[in-house]
Amino acid sequence: GQANDESTGVGLDQGNLLSLSRFPAADRRERGRIGAVGLRFLRDAPAGWSAGLTLGRVWREEDEPDFTRSSGMDSRVSDYLIAGYIQNAAGLNFSTRGLLDLEDLRFSKAEARAGWVADRFDFSASYLLLVNDPEENRQGSVSEWSFDGRYDLNRHWTGEASWQYDLSDRRFAKAALGLEYQNECAQVNFSVSRRFASSTNLEPSTDFGLTVALKGFNEAELPSMTAWCADRGIDLTWIEVMPMGDLGNEDRLGQYWSLKDVRRTYEEHYTVTDLAENTGGPARYVRLEETGQKIGFITPLSHNFCESCNRVRITCTGEIYMCLGQEDVADLRAPLRNHPDDDAPLKDAIRAAINLKPKGHDFDYSRQKLDGQMPRHMSHTGG
Repeated sequence: GQANDESTGVGLDQGNLLSLSRFPAADRRERGRIGAVGLRFLRDAPAGWSAGLTLGRVWREEDEPDFTRSSGMDSRVSDYLIAGYIQNAAGLNFSTRGLLDLEDLRFSKAEARAGWVADRFDFSASYLLLVNDPEENRQGSVSEWSFDGRYDLNRHWTGEASWQYDLSDRRFAKAALGLEYQNECAQVNFSVSRRFASSTNLEPSTDFGLTVALKGFNEAELPSMTAWCADRGIDLTWIEVMPMGDLGNEDRLGQYWSLKDVRRTYEEHYTVTDLAENTGGPARYVRLEETGQKIGFITPLSHNFCESCNRVRITCTGEIYMCLGQEDVADLRAPLRNHPDDDAPLKDAIRAAINLKPKGHDFDYSRQKLDGQMPRHMSHTGG
């Protein structure tokens, strides 16, 4: 059988409400008789505004122990799924989604986002609520506000700002400023970000970034490539280029395209809606409303996901790498060969390796030089 390593982040949402299984991958399936009821209302008005509302609930014959507390489905009767959005022709939009337990009158998971998109600016504010869930490596509840803004100063210059406030700890978590210059040939980004002290991070830190990238490879093909996939019912997931393997005389600086810019390119051609879907991997997803496609963004450089990473890689030679971007490695061949009839030494070796999992990788293009390069090729590591 398949190892249960993909469906690690499960949650009831609009996309899986009426699915045969709420698990996002084929490594797990729901068992027994299951019933689901959903109600969806959509309105696309001639005046240019649109709105949608989704309500739903799931019933099952048997308990499913693999559903976590914050999934909304940890009992035979799920929480109520409530989701909705509204947007108008002026670029104002609001969306929200939550899993409501009516017995306790509490949300196990909730998020809301409001935004305003115009020709020269893009502002958004969002709220996120997650209950504590040890099975998802979340020992405390999460409650936070965040703000992101972008303003085109003129044809070539753009300013950006963002901040994040932790309501649970009543403190600012992070703030950032950025300035971007771009023309037909190049794009230059300067950024400064401040991560404030917390109960788990006693030392505040400030990071400065500078990225210069040449343009003109195949960026213009993004819309036509996406349309080709849409005609064939294919979704897309993008990943930022990483400095993996012996690059010879190349450093891939000119090939690096921040997926923040890829998303902005999509927004010039499509209506882009954020999705709360989580497959257990590092991708963040959006939906293109005009085509119905799901687009994934894996951002190891522009917005790394090291804090929530739950992956390790095992090579065909029995080595376990705790991080794709580090050389930390442990050998699993010895306990397998020395104890062919006893799994305990192998399990102990795996646990010991997991305890040594590093804080994160060191991939970095922001200072206009290659940092964190791995001589190990991706084909050697696997995955």
